[in-house]
Amino acid sequence: MAELEVCQVASPARPRLTAATAPRWIPPPPGFLKFNTDGGVCKAQCKGVSAVVCRDEKGRYQGSSVRVFEAITDPATLEAHAICEALSLAKDIHAQKFYIASDASVVIKEIIEGRASNIDAHSLVKSVLSFQHGRFMWLSKP
Repeated sequence: MAELEVCQVASPARPRLTAATAPRWIPPPPGFLKFNTDGGVCKAQCKGVSAVVCRDEKGRYQGSSVRVFEAITDPATLEAHAICEALSLAKDIHAQKFYIASDASVVIKEIIEGRASNIDAHSLVKSVLSFQHGRFMWLSKP
């Protein structure tokens, strides 16, 4: 038994393996829709893309939209376009209460502060402010 204890002490400590937490979708409150937005860049082809997916509180698909832009590779501009796509989709599907989730903190800050550093973000701010009273919108990280 003493030998076993020595062997156990002498064995190198193994690094602890922790289960990686996979990213998961966070649903909106009951009665709300959630629009997840994102922008991406393909610099090799000088193109950008903006996308949005809408789901209800149970994760059921409600709609989506994707736009490809020639010669637009600025991430903030593409993220602003993605949020605009979410607003367009919200109007198209007659969404009344919804969240828009985006990881574009710079664009979201400009919307919240009512300012814009470029024409695309300025158009976005105007679109946000054009929504009728009674509609609920919140911009945050996904």
